[in-house]
Amino acid sequence: MVSFIAQKESSYKNVDGLSKMACVVPFRHIEIHSWGQVSICCHTWLPQWCGNLLTDTPEEVLSNIKMKEIQHDMRDGKFSYCNDLCPQLSTYLNKGLDGPNTWAIVPKEFIDLKIQNTQYQVYFSYDPSCNLQCPSCRKGLIVHRPDDPEDKEAARISLVHEKVKRIVELLLEEGHKVQLSITGSGDPFASPLYWQYLKDLASKELSLNLKIILQTNGVMMTEKSWLEIKPLWKHIDFLNISVDAAREETYKIVRKNGNFTKLKMNLDYLDSMIIAGNLPNLKGWQSNFIVQRDNFREIKEFVEWQLGYTSLTKIWTNLIAQWHHMSDEEFKDMAIWQDENPMQAELIEILKDTIFKNPKIKLGNMSSLVPKD
Repeated sequence: MVSFIAQKESSYKNVDGLSKMACVVPFRHIEIHSWGQVSICCHTWLPQWCGNLLTDTPEEVLSNIKMKEIQHDMRDGKFSYCNDLCPQLSTYLNKGLDGPNTWAIVPKEFIDLKIQNTQYQVYFSYDPSCNLQCPSCRKGLIVHRPDDPEDKEAARISLVHEKVKRIVELLLEEGHKVQLSITGSGDPFASPLYWQYLKDLASKELSLNLKIILQTNGVMMTEKSWLEIKPLWKHIDFLNISVDAAREETYKIVRKNGNFTKLKMNLDYLDSMIIAGNLPNLKGWQSNFIVQRDNFREIKEFVEWQLGYTSLTKIWTNLIAQWHHMSDEEFKDMAIWQDENPMQAELIEILKDTIFKNPKIKLGNMSSLVPKD
């Protein structure tokens, strides 16, 4: 049975119907973390490890016993390893399959067909190197340099990286469609390791079965950077850009070391680039807003700003999660959505605005807080 963290089980309408469903994500999601650990969903939503690339071969990871156990549980519609911080699960429990963000959840008799028609997603979450030091993610600036013999962390993640590249090769050799998600741990434009990998890929003739998602804060996503990887443009599948603020003063708090003016210039350039057709196979791009104490009052302002981009596909919001660097007290202070937090009522009031009914807006696990019609 699902672990209920975001809301009480009694808050959801479709708990009983979940036993008839299954989710494709644990069958097609491979995420690698900084110490080589492998998860088969976002580890916040399905907190289990399925192998480790520091000790296991790529082949062993792809046939891990715990992975098979979780997949078997999912085929039975049990969701035993999941929790309701998962936005898809939360949406299903609230609204069933009519919800706006349940693409991975299907009646369990159709799960094999869903698996067959879903590409592998390999998440590069092992190098935390980034040009920012956002309080939701870390306490200090982290940039690892593989060319520095004194950087022991860089040496470790480089070992992991070599095995990840082999996993990608194995999947492509087996004829699978593979989507690389770079990165859920730092920034692809700021990480020396990831940026070199992207430039290496740009120098090769790649299979069209290989697609790339770039997850970035957008500050180093300049015209110059785009031109350096121009051969990859036809492989870019989707763009995730984390912004988390609508005002410069707030951006300085939640996106520490960022440059709000430069970010806006880069978003403007991206919008014009897409409109001009320079990313021919792009399925879309989204801007992200992690809801927390310091920014929740400008969610509406953020949405109004982002809707001004013609090429924007979606606006994604999600509740702040407690990452390892954050104490219980720090998280409690930031997580204004929790029942005991005095700011929860203010957040719920903000979400009554009709702008949040715009189909481009995906409220993620915040959907459980939206007042029922």
